[in-house]
Amino acid sequence: MDKSSVYIDTSVVSYLAAHPSRNLVTAACQQITDEWWQGRRHLYILVTSELVIAEASAGEPSMAARRLELLRGIPELVISDNVKRLAAAFIAQGALPDKAQADALHIAVAAVHNID
Repeated sequence: MDKSSVYIDTSVVSYLAAHPSRNLVTAACQQITDEWWQGRRHLYILVTSELVIAEASAGEPSMAARRLELLRGIPELVISDNVKRLAAAFIAQGALPDKAQADALHIAVAAVHNID
């Protein structure tokens, strides 16, 4: 059986790299993400994008280094002109609000590259 592909976005590595949260919802997201990362990620072909690398690189240097370490070895998808056009269409047609430009790019890069 072929493995399905999964797009690893910035929130995944952010939850994994962050210090345990005292906020119950955030702590639950961290735990669920860690359990998936430790026990299930090997069942999938993982991919990310140059946008995730850029986002993960931002912020406090030691935390950025932790996020980038988690992403090391995961193939990066290119944000092509087709990706940019699709992301713009998501915004223009109201599928996402104007303030969600980065989210539109994440969705578009996964869609254009046929990520499961």
